[in-house]
Amino acid sequence: MSSILKSVNKRTQLVGQNRLELLLFRLSGPQRFGINVFKVKEVLQCPP
Repeated sequence: MSSILKSVNKRTQLVGQNRLELLLFRLSGPQRFGINVFKVKEVLQCPP
């Protein structure tokens, strides 16, 4: 198994164990936003 798949597999096994992993990003200004990736259930592609 590739190292990327091993890493993803490790993280998915943490679901339900009250863990936190943040995806941090900025929109157009200096303010930072974060999403707890363990709480994300679905990701959809935005229509053009």
